Amino acid sequence: MTLDQIYHSLDPVALSLGPISIRWYGIAYLLGFILGGVVLWRTARRWKLGLTPDDVSTLIVGIAFGVIVGGRLGYCLFYGDGWYLAHPIDIVMINEGGMSFHGGLAGAIIGGAIVCRQLGLSFRTMCDLGVIAAPLGLFFGRCANFVNGCGASPATCRGPSPSRRVAPSRVIPRSCTRPFWRAWSSSASCRLSRAARRPRHKAPSWACSCSCTACSAS
Repeated sequence: MTLDQIYHSLDPVALSLGPISIRWYGIAYLLGFILGGVVLWRTARRWKLGLTPDDVSTLIVGIAFGVIVGGRLGYCLFYGDGWYLAHPIDIVMINEGGMSFHGGLAGAIIGGAIVCRQLGLSFRTMCDLGVIAAPLGLFFGRCANFVNGCGASPATCRGPSPSRRVAPSRVIPRSCTRPFWRAWSSSASCRLSRAARRPRHKAPSWACSCSCTACSAS
């Protein structure tokens, strides 16, 4: 079996239970948030930030909510081509797919900022922690993109139609290399976090440059 045949044989649905379908994309989100929270917690403990498990779980929930809402609104705003203006009820149909990385990034920042303000945590320090944990979540997300048939070209994923966009025959999607890049980024971030001391922010946070890099690389 060729790589092209393997790619087109992938099923985006992991498990079906009657009318309920569990997709690899949803599993990827869940794993990304859980394991990202573990990395965040371990790094915070190593930096002796004094965060409790409740603080970390609250922060992850806030970020997750921001990612989902921001990613969906960003997709509807930038990639809907006017469809969602004519069919606003489809905005909440997240089961039909359609998420924007840039919208999710903005939502994660806003959601994290709100939680940090409520808990009295340093927002810039949380950004440093988030940059370390984010590549792991992006790794699972890009794996799901590959399974979902996204990444060969803009035409394969964009648009409001609920049907799966399948890449043209013999086209290797760009997303097939992105999981490896995200895995390397996650490993590098964890290694840097072990070598780095707790950030004092006398200079601008390195999270800003890393976030810009992740944004441009997506």
